[in-house]
Amino acid sequence: MNLSEKNAETSEKDDLHARKIALQMLVEILDKKNALDVVLDRSAEFYAMEPRDRGFTRMLLTTTIRRLGQIDDLIKSALDRPDSLKTPLIHHVLRLGVTQ
Repeated sequence: MNLSEKNAETSEKDDLHARKIALQMLVEILDKKNALDVVLDRSAEFYAMEPRDRGFTRMLLTTTIRRLGQIDDLIKSALDRPDSLKTPLIHHVLRLGVTQ
């Protein structure tokens, strides 16, 4: 594996990690009713990320929260059975995906 391939693999892992942290935080915010600032302040993992990844994670969260109604309407319109999202975690993954 050459240096370019290693850098690409590391970048993919970092991007996936940022999305996992965003998902965990979205659960804290929407399911456990914690404020965004509180969740960010409590997360050691968030502050351990590179600044670029922290910015990406924060953008995903703030945009998802800001556009939550629009995002949920879009997801609902794309589903064959709107009541099929029985698992909140899957709904959150879709929300972050739509946001991105």
